Amino acid sequence: MSSGANTSRGSSITGLAVVPVKVEAKGGDKTVETYAFLDTGSNTTFCTERLMQQLGLEGKKSRLSLTTLETASALTECSIVNLEILELNEEHMVELPKVFLRPSLRISRDSVPN
Repeated sequence: MSSGANTSRGSSITGLAVVPVKVEAKGGDKTVETYAFLDTGSNTTFCTERLMQQLGLEGKKSRLSLTTLETASALTECSIVNLEILELNEEHMVELPKVFLRPSLRISRDSVPN
């Protein structure tokens, strides 16, 4: 089931829980402004390889078993990094000790509320 808002052209869009954040490596000195997708249906944290390149990080190699609606227990090679995520005014920080790198995350810009 999918919920969305009707647009004037009759198509529907779904706004996802996407928030602007600042990200840095744990103990790092470089910060990148980006967006975080808060996925309540996932028990794992992911980020893009591009973000890691922007932060100048290399992760520890690992293997991950991914289960999606279409695939069960698909093994994939990945890397793991430790990150800290901050709100834009940097008053609150959350440590993310196990973040898995993916080449990309399939989240359309059209899903980001404005």
